[in-house]
Amino acid sequence: MNFEDLANKTITTITDWILNMDKNSNYSYINIPCSYYKSENDIKKLGKIIRNKFKLDDKYNDIIESYFNDYFIFKFRDIYIIININIEDNFNNNNIDYKIIKVFNRKEALIYRYGNGY
Repeated sequence: MNFEDLANKTITTITDWILNMDKNSNYSYINIPCSYYKSENDIKKLGKIIRNKFKLDDKYNDIIESYFNDYFIFKFRDIYIIININIEDNFNNNNIDYKIIKVFNRKEALIYRYGNGY
């Protein structure tokens, strides 16, 4: 997997949630394992692509970005989408997952921004 694969899987998941927003009002999440070098540093780059793809702006979409490059949150109509990074250190062999979570209010988005729960 490379960055382009990560971006495509992320956009596909978010698009599906947005298109089915009225039919599916359940909490959802997906893990995307990343194995390419320095994938843990790509959350800001991924956030820029998502901003452009979905034409997000700070005024209407309540965008929350991490200073430390570990999560990106935005509101789209009635849902909040959280993208964060989970790094498991297995004796210096890091497993990196990008987790995409769908919740329904800002408080939940802030609670789950570090990947705890769901």
